[in-house]
Amino acid sequence: MNTPNATALRRDLAQPCNAVSPSTANPSRLNEMTQQSDDLAMLSRAFEDALTELLLEVLMEGGTSFDRQMKLRLARNRLRRHKDFTEKEYQAAVLRAARRALPSE
Repeated sequence: MNTPNATALRRDLAQPCNAVSPSTANPSRLNEMTQQSDDLAMLSRAFEDALTELLLEVLMEGGTSFDRQMKLRLARNRLRRHKDFTEKEYQAAVLRAARRALPSE
């Protein structure tokens, strides 16, 4: 199965700084790495969406519902538990959500 992400991973593995070459790489490991990357992107997007909804609700209604707070809390916890999670990616997701929710001047 050649997905765009798997192709990119194979290209990255071909770089001299990596110890594994594409010819000796385990295809199932490449698929696992691709799936984990997709999972992190999906979790990050879910967190961004939840934060955007919460920010919009605060701006429009002046408060937030318990449901939106819980949705954001769960999305944040899932994202932070991912083994490839970094604080830099988290901060970028917060900034993207704020940019989407807050009116631009």
